[in-house]
Amino acid sequence: MEYINGQSLITVDELAKRLGEEHLRIFDTAVAFKKEDQGLVAKSSIDTYREAHIPGAAFADVLSDWSNPESSFRNVLTIEALQKKLGEIGMNEKSEVVIYSSTMLMWATRAWWCLRYAGVENVRILNGSFGAWKKAGLEVESGDNHYPADSFTSRGNPNLFCNTEQVEIISQEKGCLINALAKDVYEGTSTSSYGRPGHIPASYSQPFYELLENDFFLDPELLQQKLKEQNMLDEENVTIYCGGGIAATVNAFACHLMGKDNVSVYDGSLTEWNSAANRPINLGSDP
Repeated sequence: MEYINGQSLITVDELAKRLGEEHLRIFDTAVAFKKEDQGLVAKSSIDTYREAHIPGAAFADVLSDWSNPESSFRNVLTIEALQKKLGEIGMNEKSEVVIYSSTMLMWATRAWWCLRYAGVENVRILNGSFGAWKKAGLEVESGDNHYPADSFTSRGNPNLFCNTEQVEIISQEKGCLINALAKDVYEGTSTSSYGRPGHIPASYSQPFYELLENDFFLDPELLQQKLKEQNMLDEENVTIYCGGGIAATVNAFACHLMGKDNVSVYDGSLTEWNSAANRPINLGSDP
């Protein structure tokens, strides 16, 4: 059995052979968690990129440059504003792009989802991410790289993200709504929460990390089995959320790998859902 959309992954061996191709755009999406007064906070980490990255790769500031500065929920920019930012770092809708992260894979899947939202269709994720590159003993470099600026004409794919009002309807109608966080966070028994413990009513648990092994996606048969357990491949439409729209993109990309593309990510996720105390929240293992 093979991934139905296996072309959306690239191996370290294939990428190594293609380094230096003029039209190829490679980006590191490194994000690090830094200790601040309010606890661990995710910050784009250009320093991690500068220390060591795949030769020729540039840096993509997914958290700062691709997020709406007017939102406290780190929502992605509007399509037009995102396209402007992507053009500034050297992309358009026809670009061939490879995304990886030198920290956690979820930042690469978030970038992949944002690029598809902006209308870039030829995007691939490095399977195993930067860890696999280093383990293979392949060359790395330090410093900065930049690509020539470009521009977009695409209208993008607005249905890849959904908002709170849409999730309220999905929850009430008991559509296929998936929580990508750890099981104890879903149940509300963890010390970690996003404003309030628990999960959105009528949502099911499928932790993102269960779809991975050492930053590699599970083999197709295992991945299909995992996704089918929560009807993620059989329902007409699937909506996935997490704490802030990052981890959910791992599940969304996994669905894409197995041929399911009627999938949306709730961008604000629990952080936005819990910003209003009158929105319901459930505790325990039942939806």
